[in-house]
Amino acid sequence: MILIKGVLPDDYRLTTLYLCAITYVTNKEGKMKLFDTLTFNEVRTGHFQAKQQFGNYQLSVVLLPGKTLYEAAVFDQDMFVQLPGIHDNDDVIPGLTPDAVDAIMLKLKLIEMAQ
Repeated sequence: MILIKGVLPDDYRLTTLYLCAITYVTNKEGKMKLFDTLTFNEVRTGHFQAKQQFGNYQLSVVLLPGKTLYEAAVFDQDMFVQLPGIHDNDDVIPGLTPDAVDAIMLKLKLIEMAQ
């Protein structure tokens, strides 16, 4: 379940936002595609980073040298932030598959739509 501050889980607005977000990110094959919208740039040798804005929040996703899983962090005006349902008591979220990054991006899209 996705929890957004100020929106009750049984609130019809959450269902509407969820359906709008799913429609927004689903391609013809019915597969999520948000991860595929990220553009990774090599910021240092073997260190790749992608950034994407979601309303007030910016998602940073990195792939470190020699790693196969991603790390992500969320920023608000260049400051680390932790959001319920995304973070677990740490600024950086390690060990993410592309599907896990997709889930974070969907949650951030929902938050953006709710603002």
